[in-house]
Amino acid sequence: MVHDYFEDVLRKLAHAQQREPHLLKSGSAYLQALLPDRWAQANSASVCHDRRDERDTVAESKQIRYLRNKLAEQAQREAQPSPAEPTTAG
Repeated sequence: MVHDYFEDVLRKLAHAQQREPHLLKSGSAYLQALLPDRWAQANSASVCHDRRDERDTVAESKQIRYLRNKLAEQAQREAQPSPAEPTTAG
């Protein structure tokens, strides 16, 4: 998201500087719209996409930790000697 934000803002500022410098006056609505909170509201799809990616990454990390723990538990159980079977006198 930060990358998208900076790329968009820099592109818009460069365009305005070259073609519409009046938009770059201090306090202009154009500049106000480029503030991070307002940009995020106007570009909610980008923000939601990044949050979805973040949630997916967290879920994958949890699943990997769970599976690693299960494998470690299984390896530990297999490494322990099994109790001796009782012998019966016949």
